[in-house]
Amino acid sequence: MDNLRVLFVEDNPVDTELAVRELQKSGFDMKWQRVETQSDFMNHLTQDPPDIIISDDAMPRFSAGEALQCLRESGLTIPFVVVSHAIGEEEAVQLMRNGAADYLRKDRMGRLGEAVRHALEERRLRSQYAGAQEELRFLNRNLERRVVERTAELEAATRAKAHELFERQQAEGRLRQLADTLEEQVKARTQELATSYARLRALATDLTIAEQTERRRLATELHDYLSQMLVVARMKVGQLLRQDHDEDVRITLQEADQLLHQSLDYTRTLVSELTPQALYERGLSAALRWLGDQMRRQQILTVEISLDTPELPLPEADAVLLFHSIRELLFNVLKHGQTDRASVLMSYDQDVLSITVSDHGCGFHVSGLREDGSDRFGLLSVRERMIALGGSFDLQSEPGKGTVASLHLPFRMPGTHIEAQGEEGRSPARAALVGEHDDLNVTIASAENRDVATPLRVLVVDDHQMVREGLCCLLQEYDDITVVGEASTGEQALQMVRTLIPNVVIIDMNMPGWNGAETTARILQAYPSTTVIGLSVQTYPHIAESMLNAGAAAFLQKESVGKELYSAIQTAVHRRTSPES
Repeated sequence: MDNLRVLFVEDNPVDTELAVRELQKSGFDMKWQRVETQSDFMNHLTQDPPDIIISDDAMPRFSAGEALQCLRESGLTIPFVVVSHAIGEEEAVQLMRNGAADYLRKDRMGRLGEAVRHALEERRLRSQYAGAQEELRFLNRNLERRVVERTAELEAATRAKAHELFERQQAEGRLRQLADTLEEQVKARTQELATSYARLRALATDLTIAEQTERRRLATELHDYLSQMLVVARMKVGQLLRQDHDEDVRITLQEADQLLHQSLDYTRTLVSELTPQALYERGLSAALRWLGDQMRRQQILTVEISLDTPELPLPEADAVLLFHSIRELLFNVLKHGQTDRASVLMSYDQDVLSITVSDHGCGFHVSGLREDGSDRFGLLSVRERMIALGGSFDLQSEPGKGTVASLHLPFRMPGTHIEAQGEEGRSPARAALVGEHDDLNVTIASAENRDVATPLRVLVVDDHQMVREGLCCLLQEYDDITVVGEASTGEQALQMVRTLIPNVVIIDMNMPGWNGAETTARILQAYPSTTVIGLSVQTYPHIAESMLNAGAAAFLQKESVGKELYSAIQTAVHRRTSPES
């Protein structure tokens, strides 16, 4: 980091110089000051706050605990790293609880650069999180204002109807019926607004505790909510762009559309950095390929991945622990192996999954592993994980001959069971279809739309109500298209295809239960004349491949549907119905 301002709370100038050299070795271009009294420390916080504070644990006239207390009282959020010649575990834990970002011993200063970089990155993420919270608070306030305005409009409409009833007593019966209808509409709209507000309030609550949740949950929240809202916002802006506006308004809309596009790209980047989606979506093998590709693109390690086994249906917890163990082993190669190449081999034989991480680096004496409580602690933690899973961990290494680490996990391939898909096995669902739909997430078009022959009949399938509403609003602009129904899951979609017989099904890839590809395959198997168009907010190539391999006629990214959905529907339907096809 250029021009990093560091404040050392240290009574020993020699220790300060050692820390400065260690930071410079880690690539920091810095300006630094040293203080050893509380008054000097407070003066620096007031007049020239630093970017980071590095403090000795105990000094004759000052201590790290007192410095942390002063920092809290100042209201500043400056990363605070504790260094000490000797510090007890309880004391270190207490300092971390009081706000210290990290602590380390002075005889292990080699980790100082990493600790400083981690503390600065954590401060940056906290700042971004605070900005996101403020934006959500603004959205909540805006929603409350809109609720008040809409309620006022509805109240005004009710008063107008009441006045009309008073003036036209001769039509009392008819007006009473209209009033009842209006009251039902008001209740329905009020319920929709209350539901939307409850969802946004739940989202705000989730974000306030997101810092303490797992990375996967935060990535899921970003994908399932923020990305979908950005997609819907781009749909709305795209609708406005297709209308006639003066040049200034059009430029403003285009700039807003570009900002939404950049925000969506940034959200995808955050999701990718927070958690390996491939691990949860496609399994351990795909996650290992992703990890090797990430390390190669970051130019930190060249990893050769050899997977001599098909994807195994591992329990999610086991797959996560294996993935993190392999990643930790690769980082050990990077930190200690003195080499820039490693290999990962995965095989499955006789109900045992074996994964080997090897390198041709400097190696070390395995016999001294148990006595080494610092540099090789990660290897011991990997061993404990494997034992907890009922497996084993083998380590072979000699100085100058590299290292071979092997993970072995007993795993029995479960028997394959395919559920019958015939009409007999679906009779309860089919019986439910001829009656009323009790699920509130399923919407069926009115009966009058079923009698329209000319327009294309379209079924919209997405587990996010906002997106479904945005797609329906978008398609309503076209006279040759009629939305006959909505579904939120693949199971509901298959049922509604059987009932409504749509020409086109627009389906999201990521849904609870059956995903878009599996639902597409089931629909086309039962109704091969149906045209399916896949959508997704994600840009990973395998998602489009999965949808197209399942039989989808086209695949679009959600952010581009405002410009491309209508033409994609027309092209796909024409290609399916043309004599050449």
